[in-house]
Amino acid sequence: MSETTFLERALKQMPDKLARFRMSLKAHKDPWKMRPIVCCAGTFMNCLSRWLNYHLHRLKLKLRLKRFVPSYLKDSGELLKELKELGRLPPTARLFTADANSMYTNIDTEHAIDIIGTWIDGLPLTEAEENGLADFPIEAVKDAMKLVMRNNIFEWGDLYFLQKTVTAMGTSAACMWATIYFAVREDFLFGKYKRQRATTLSTIY
Repeated sequence: MSETTFLERALKQMPDKLARFRMSLKAHKDPWKMRPIVCCAGTFMNCLSRWLNYHLHRLKLKLRLKRFVPSYLKDSGELLKELKELGRLPPTARLFTADANSMYTNIDTEHAIDIIGTWIDGLPLTEAEENGLADFPIEAVKDAMKLVMRNNIFEWGDLYFLQKTVTAMGTSAACMWATIYFAVREDFLFGKYKRQRATTLSTIY
């Protein structure tokens, strides 16, 4: 199936179906808290998001994500492999871990659209040709990012909501969107604080 057929079929089959909002209980928290969930499956907007995710994923595969995101780890197996390859460490070495606090909800929509769009525009054409990305639909991808992230509309009972800020909840492209956004920001920060990288990292914890 061609990409055009995929999108046209989705628009025909689900022209006005909206995402659904629900909440799950975080029973392990004290006091209990609720986790908001938006289910976008079966909506045209999420089909567009799946198309967007496919092309963002192409960038990850073709440009070898590890090359431009030094801290990227595919899974725990890759972490263990890299730790074993470190060899013997000095007695003063320390191992740190960090986790993003509400990562998706700390990504400003407009800033991310600008940052990711500028990064895509700056991809070297010769590199794109060598990696099979000469046909990459740059303008369509940037337009899809704007549509998906600015138009997350969902229903809850007889109420309807438009998410106005941060990463669109429940959309298929959210993970790759966040990964590339933080990759670009990480590259900028590490370049800016190259001599202070160890100190910068230690301040996270």
